[in-house]
Parts: sequence; structure tokens; C-alpha cells
Amino acid sequence: MKQERSVQHAHEKASVPMTAASDFVVPEGTDELSRSTRRAWRDRLNSDSTRKMITGVLATLVGGSFWGFSGTSASFLFDTYHVDTLWLMSVRQILAGLLFMAVVVTRDRERLVKLWTTPADRRQLLLFTAFGLLFNQFCYLTAVRLTNAGTASPAEEFTFTIERDAVSDAAEGITAANMPMPSIGTVSYAQGEAGSATAAKEIAITLPTYTSVGIYTYIIKETGGDTAGVTYSP
Repeated sequence: MKQERSVQHAHEKASVPMTAASDFVVPEGTDELSRSTRRAWRDRLNSDSTRKMITGVLATLVGGSFWGFSGTSASFLFDTYHVDTLWLMSVRQILAGLLFMAVVVTRDRERLVKLWTTPADRRQLLLFTAFGLLFNQFCYLTAVRLTNAGTASPAEEFTFTIERDAVSDAAEGITAANMPMPSIGTVSYAQGEAGSATAAKEIAITLPTYTSVGIYTYIIKETGGDTAGVTYSP
């Protein structure tokens, strides 16, 4: 009788406090109270509310990641392919709608039919589609286009000058003043093409015809400009 009371008392005290998992230490003992506490903790972790909470947290993380990826992709399309905002919005909504309809038709077709056959629900759905979805997406993509234009690298054409510096080990009569001059080309970047300060392009330098072997030294300088956001090295 005494043993039954102790077991019953242990069951009554085996409860899991409503606290964060990191603040609760699960007992590791082999007594009845420790086992009951561990059992209660497992039951709480496997409960429907806990599973729903974990699913909600994971859905929030995944949804936020895709939302950020969506903005980055839209920015890339605007900069690289110069797509129209309405075109991108239409493609996004059509593809998303087809995917959503495929899931709903296969998993909950009856509620979809009921939604479309109920006038009040259909009217509410159409209003949400127009103002809560299409208008929201249009404003979002427009904001991405406008703000990205201000933060993207500007369009610029870099020009250079070349000067004679010195000549040595050449034939008699060839000096720095009359030695042949090469020509140097320009480098152009479209808006957003540079991407970062480490972007680089090759410069075409056309050498002249030399009539004598020697060491010819030239100085190449970048022509300064006044484009905002561009650093020059004249």
C-alpha cells in the first residue's frame, strides 16, 4: 500500500513546466519520478501544438528566404535583361497561380468548388486578388526597380591618356620626344554591370611599328570624371 502511494505521488508530480527547452533540465535518474518527467516531456514535444509551432517556425524561415531570393532575382532581371515590371509581375502571378491551383485541386478540391460557387466568398476572393495580391506585387516590384536603380553601379566610360616617358638601347636618333606612340582604347560599363569595386575589364593597347629594338617606356593615366559613385585614379 505504501509503495502504491509513492508511485501515485510520483505520477502526480511528474509535470513539465511551461518554459523554454533550454531552461529545463530533463532528469536522468531511474526513479519513477524521473521516468515520469521524461515521459511527460516527450509527450509535450510530440503534441499537436508543438508540431504546429515547429512547422510554423520552419515555414516562416523558408518563406522569408524565398521572399528575399525573389527580390534578388527581380533585381537581377531588371539590371541584366531590363524586363518590364508588369511583364515580370504577370509571369510571377501566373506561375504561382498554376502551382497553387495544382496543390489545391489535388488536396482540397471540394472547398475550392465551394469557394467559387458561393457569391460572397467569390466576391471577397476577387477583391483580395485585385487589391491584396496584384496591387501588392506591382508596388513591391516597382520599389525593387526604383531602389535598385539608385544603388546599382552607374554607367560610365573610362578613357585613358598615354605619354612618352623614356627610351634606351635604341638606335641613334631615337629619343623620348620622337619615339613611336601606341594608342589606347576605352572601357565602358553599363548600369549595374560593374557590380563591385573589384570588377575588371581589359584595355586594348595598339602598338606602333618600331624601326629599332630598344626599351620604350610610356606612362598611362586614367582621365578623371565627375560621375557620382565612381572613383577615378588619374
